[in-house]
Amino acid sequence: PTTTPTTPTVVGAPAIHGVALYGQACSGCHGSLASSNKRGASAAAISNGIANLSIMKSLSTLTTDQIAAIATALK
Repeated sequence: PTTTPTTPTVVGAPAIHGVALYGQACSGCHGSLASSNKRGASAAAISNGIANLSIMKSLSTLTTDQIAAIATALK
């Protein structure tokens, strides 16, 4: 009998959850998402803070996609 080759299933990257990331990385200083003093912050503003504020240097491991997800959560 002949066998038909199967196409491997490609599993996409897991969704990035900005709300959860904000809770883990940001809420300690900026409050809960609902009452955050950073509501409306753009990804560029978040990246700028990480790059230029020594207190935020520990967040330099966040990827561009993670930062974008946090910014989306802050909208």
